[in-house]
Amino acid sequence: MARLDAIPGVAESRVDWSGRWFLVRSDRDVSAAVCDVLGKGASPADAAVTTEKTASFRRGDVWLKRGETMKMSEQEATVLAPRIAEAAATDASLDAESRAALEPIIREEMLKLFRAAESGIENLRKGWIDMADAVASRSRQFLDVVQAAAVAESIKRR
Repeated sequence: MARLDAIPGVAESRVDWSGRWFLVRSDRDVSAAVCDVLGKGASPADAAVTTEKTASFRRGDVWLKRGETMKMSEQEATVLAPRIAEAAATDASLDAESRAALEPIIREEMLKLFRAAESGIENLRKGWIDMADAVASRSRQFLDVVQAAAVAESIKRR
C-alpha cells in the first residue's frame, strides 16, 4: 500500500479484504504504474468489474487503506500460525510440546513479514523464505539442527 500511495498522482489506495482487488483514487491515469507496483499478472479491471468494486466501496464494504491492513494481517497471522505450526511439526516429526512452542514464533515472524510488506517490501517470496529461516533459528532453543531445518523447509513450501 505504501508503494501505491507513493505513485505520483495517487491520492489514496485501498484493498479489499481478500487482498486481490485494489481501488486507486487519482487525478490522472496511473494504471501502468499501479500494475508495475503490484507485479506480474496485475492488470486494470474491466469496466464492469470497476463499476462493481466502486459500488462495493460506496455501500460501505470493507476496503482498507494503508495502516488498516495491519489489523487484517494480525488476524491472518493469528489464523495461519497454528496451521503452519501443525504442518511444520508433522513434517519435522515434532512432539506436541515443540509444536506448541513453535506456534508463537511463527506468529511473531509472520507479523514482522507483514509489517515489512506494509512498508513496501520488494520481494514478498524472499521475505517468506527469510521468515522461515528466522523461525528455524529461533526454534533452535528447543529443536536440534535437523528438526529446525525441517521446520524451515516445511514453511518455505507453504
